[in-house]
Amino acid sequence: MISSLQLLISLSVAVTPPQTSDPKANTPSPVVSASAVKQYLPPEPVVVPPFIPPDSRPQDQLIFTDYTAKNWVYLPINVKDQLICKYAGAKRAIIIPKTLGEVENCSVGRGYIWAVATKADEKKVECNLYRCPINPKEGTWEEYASIDPSSGFPSMLIPLSDGIKFIGIAQHIGFAKPEETSASFIGIYKYGNGILKYDHDLELPFDKKEHIGKRMTYKVNPPENTNKDTESLEKNESSITYCDINPKGLTPSLWIPSISRDYIAVTAASAGVIWFFDLDSGRLKRTINLCGIEEKDIDKLKRLKWIIIGTSFAPSGNLIVAARQSDIVDFSIKIEKTNDETENKKAFEFMSKEFSNFQWWEIDPETGTKIKIENHVDYPPQSKSFSKQSLMRFLVDETGKIRTSAFSPWTDIKDQSGIAVPAEKDKSPEKNDATNPKQTDKIDIKSSNKPSSKQNTKE
Repeated sequence: MISSLQLLISLSVAVTPPQTSDPKANTPSPVVSASAVKQYLPPEPVVVPPFIPPDSRPQDQLIFTDYTAKNWVYLPINVKDQLICKYAGAKRAIIIPKTLGEVENCSVGRGYIWAVATKADEKKVECNLYRCPINPKEGTWEEYASIDPSSGFPSMLIPLSDGIKFIGIAQHIGFAKPEETSASFIGIYKYGNGILKYDHDLELPFDKKEHIGKRMTYKVNPPENTNKDTESLEKNESSITYCDINPKGLTPSLWIPSISRDYIAVTAASAGVIWFFDLDSGRLKRTINLCGIEEKDIDKLKRLKWIIIGTSFAPSGNLIVAARQSDIVDFSIKIEKTNDETENKKAFEFMSKEFSNFQWWEIDPETGTKIKIENHVDYPPQSKSFSKQSLMRFLVDETGKIRTSAFSPWTDIKDQSGIAVPAEKDKSPEKNDATNPKQTDKIDIKSSNKPSSKQNTKE
C-alpha cells in the first residue's frame, strides 16, 4: 500500500495541469495544489481505488559498479537508512540529506548514486533529480535536473550510457503522457535545458501480448467546498490517469529492482516474470517467465503471494533468483480450480508445510539461459518454514557468495558480507566532511545543469 504522501502526489500530478502562458517555455507546468486534490478523496474508511498496485516485495541491493566487483554501492530497503559505498578499497556511509525532499528509491549508474526527490506544500508539488558521486573526491550531492511531472512521477531514474536518456520507473500508478493513449510502469526520459521530460513508454510484453499495460482513468468525487484551488482543478480533469495491468499479478512488484552494469531487471514477483532492459540502448532485451505460468492461471496464485522471493546480480553479471519450488506453484494453481474456499485454504496450509525449500536460479540476461542451482554449498536450500520464506532477504557479495537472512539476522549478514562501515572516530560537528554521514544534512546542494561526460567503461 502506498503512503498518504505518495498517493497525494500521484493524485495531484495525474490531473492535467494548467498550461503555462508561454507554450515554448522550458519549465514544467505548475501542478494543482495538494490541498485541492485532498478534497476529492472519499472520507475514511477509504475504498481501495483500482489504481493501487498489489503489495510490493521489498529487497536490498548490492550493485557492482565495475567489472572487478571491488567497487559497489549497497542500497537498503529503506533509503532513509545509510547507503554504503565502496570505492578504491575504502568504504563510507552516505546519508540522503533531508533538504532534498522525500526520496523513495535510489539507483546507481555512470559513477553516481541517483535520487528522485519530491517536495510538496499547499501550493505545489515539485520533483527533482539529485546525484552523489561514488568517488568521494568528486564531491557530494548536487541537483542534476528538474523533472517535468506532466506524465507522472518516477520512483527512480537510471541513466543510460549516452548521458542524455534515463530509464524511469513509476512504482505506483505508472506513466501516461497526456497526448497519448498508452501507459506503462517504465519508460524513457530525455534531458534538455536542465529538465528531464518523459519521452515514451517501454513495453512490458507477456506471452502473445506486445504490452500488458493499459491507460485507465479513475473518476474522483467533486469537492463540497469551492475555492480558487478547486476551481482550477475543475477546469481540468477531476480524474486520475494510471497504468492498469490485468491480471494484477503481472504488475512489477519487486523493489528495489536489481541493477547491474549493463541491465536492470524489472520483476513481477507474484507471477514470476522478469523483464531485462539494456542500460546501453534502453530497450527491452528479453522477458523471462520463470515457471512458465499461463495468463489464465496468474490469479490462482494468490495464496503464494509471490513466486519470486528476491533477485540480485552477481559479480559475473548474471541474475541470481530465489523462488518458490515449482511443486507448490503447481499445487496452488490446482486447488483454485475447486469452488470450496474453506477446503482450498486447508489444503494449501497443509501442503505448504512440506515446502520450506527455496529454488535458486541463475539467469544470463545476455543469452536468456536460465539454470536451476541444485545442491550448491553456497546456496542455502531451506528457510525455517514456508511462511518465513517471504521474509527472507539475500544478496551476492563481492566474492560471489550468497548471503541470506534465512537463519541469521540481516545485520549479521551485512557484517559477514563486509557491508558495515566502521564507527566514526571523530564526531566533531565542526568538521564539514561531505563523506561524514553526520554532516550530510547540512551540506550545500550544488546545481548541475548539464549532463556529465562520464561514460560506462569496462574495467
